[in-house]
Amino acid sequence: MANVQMPVLFTISDSTGATLFGENITADLIENHLPFTLDRSGAFNAAGFDASNETSTLLDAFKNTFYVGDPSDTDKLFYANMLTVTNTTVEAKKLSNGNVAANPSQVVDEFCNKLADALLNLHTAKGLVHVPNTTSTPPKVIPVGGKSDNTQQYFTASIAPTEAEQLNVGQIMARVASVHLVGHPLAQAIFSDEDGITTSLNAAPSQDGTKNPFGIFKSNLARLLSHSLGGSQAATDDQLKAGNDFTKLHKFDKDANDAFNDRANATAAVSPLNPGATGADPNNAFYYNLTGILASDGKANIALKSLFEQLLNVSGRSQEVNDARGAGYTVKVSGAEHIGGDPVITTTTSGSSITLDADNTKTLTTSVPIKSNDTLGMFLRPKLKLKFETTVTGPTNISFVELKSDGTIAQEYANANTADITTDTGVKSAVATVFPGYAAVTSTLQATVDAYQAGKYGWMGSKNTAESPNLKRSLSQNTTEETATDVMDQHIWKIVVKL
Repeated sequence: MANVQMPVLFTISDSTGATLFGENITADLIENHLPFTLDRSGAFNAAGFDASNETSTLLDAFKNTFYVGDPSDTDKLFYANMLTVTNTTVEAKKLSNGNVAANPSQVVDEFCNKLADALLNLHTAKGLVHVPNTTSTPPKVIPVGGKSDNTQQYFTASIAPTEAEQLNVGQIMARVASVHLVGHPLAQAIFSDEDGITTSLNAAPSQDGTKNPFGIFKSNLARLLSHSLGGSQAATDDQLKAGNDFTKLHKFDKDANDAFNDRANATAAVSPLNPGATGADPNNAFYYNLTGILASDGKANIALKSLFEQLLNVSGRSQEVNDARGAGYTVKVSGAEHIGGDPVITTTTSGSSITLDADNTKTLTTSVPIKSNDTLGMFLRPKLKLKFETTVTGPTNISFVELKSDGTIAQEYANANTADITTDTGVKSAVATVFPGYAAVTSTLQATVDAYQAGKYGWMGSKNTAESPNLKRSLSQNTTEETATDVMDQHIWKIVVKL
């Protein structure tokens, strides 16, 4: 079993429309504040990846999406798989809607739907499990805000002790907020619409030329994952290219396959994609990935490279990528490169007409060597935007704000005019009056700036954070650098996903 991390932090904000912001983290280890586990080893259906009546595991989705080659540039290793392979057949990759994938970005984007869905929602009746760490310094637990005591108090129990509680990210966010604001996770009654968090996080981005170019993304988290994993949201030069091509596969009938496999230099170089084929029917021929693809098409990817390197540190995993070949392997038949669109190769000879020929521009690819029971560490930073909702028939309650017409989060200020709201002048919101963030502190010492303040809420944003003439408040277990006074920063969660 391998325990690996993906060095990418995704900041997710709950506000109607689920505005999300992504950050690339260059360090392999990300400091985190709340630890969780999540079992996603079972097969489940994810919109935008599986067809409506199909299921697949997250592990298989990963292995079917990301391929690795062996070019001379060890950074530019990664490609997208464009084939669907069974034991007897090979065909071009199809999307969940049944259409053949038009490009590698669509393949990556669909996987991002699967991964986002696995994180955000319940599957096979299993939810998040909160595993607080009370022995670390400071403890990885939720600080309780608003206390008059002179020292920080923490809620040390788990807010989600078993997966059987079936809690998703939105529900956990409500419990974290309840602990910090009122001291107990089961005080979600302070929210007028707790389910609105989950609904908001699962809202699909509008289809347009940049945020959802193919209409594939089912959530904004999927769109963020696409940015970091080489999909359509990555910079053009960072988008993964095809790691194989169905039209360039080599097809052998049974006799040709037997003859080819009898040759030592051939078996040392490649293996058939579908070893269960019989070769009796051209549509059930043995397919070989011999031609390879351009090594220069490989892309560097921070998240995938770190994950791949961690996997290779596990004993035996390097053998899993033996089918990935460096430049120098293509096949020629009677001097002409053979492609999948040509007739099936047939022979009753020793296979002398089939020879490997060096081509230093090509590489062969294979799936990333991730296996069952491996765990994948993912990092999320949820933020919850709050406002008071007052009605003539009910008590004051906490709800969620709407977006402005330009798609940004609307600021809520007490007694503010429209200009204040539009220009974000910094007038304190009603939420900030009841749940105030930390006051400004003038000091050249970070510890002093971040020090506990009685009667304040360290995970609530504070306009005063930016007012210190010396140091800005930092992101720590007890404080946030968030400046929006009506935003609760729920800090960095590490979710260890079992595959």
